[in-house]
Amino acid sequence: MQEKIKTILFAAALNEYSQSYFSFSMNLATQLSARLLILHVIENFQATYEGIAAGIFGEIKWKEILQSHKQNEAQRFKNTDLNKQMVFSVFHEFCLCGERKLNAFKSIERKIIIRKGNIANVIIKQAKSHNSDLIIMGASRGYLAGESTSQHIKSVIKNSFIPVIVTPIPLSI
Repeated sequence: MQEKIKTILFAAALNEYSQSYFSFSMNLATQLSARLLILHVIENFQATYEGIAAGIFGEIKWKEILQSHKQNEAQRFKNTDLNKQMVFSVFHEFCLCGERKLNAFKSIERKIIIRKGNIANVIIKQAKSHNSDLIIMGASRGYLAGESTSQHIKSVIKNSFIPVIVTPIPLSI
């Protein structure tokens, strides 16, 4: 029997459902008083990250967020690339919004992790290296339709040594 869930790894994609999947992960971590690891894997660098982030927040809000992080995190990102900075900024903003929505989330230890590599392999490796007790992933339209785009989810489920929750696409979107 598994002991208490102490660490949750949220494998975070950037898409129109990201905020909903983050909210589920945040709420579960808060209910369980578990540490929340927010992992985004960059498989292939794409110039579309800025467009994705602007789609999530709206272009004006995204520019404000990015400018704020450029000023506040200048030293942190001095030696990293812009894609990582954008991804970090999106998930950092999710955390700030989460704190405003759920006061108890302020006390939850969390860490944003951005890695390059094969998505499924990196998720499994990070789950092991951080002693995670649970992996949360968000479903994609391809996963629900049975298309091959779900290969990352299938691979994580097949190779995981811990439970994996796949959250469905939100009905309200």
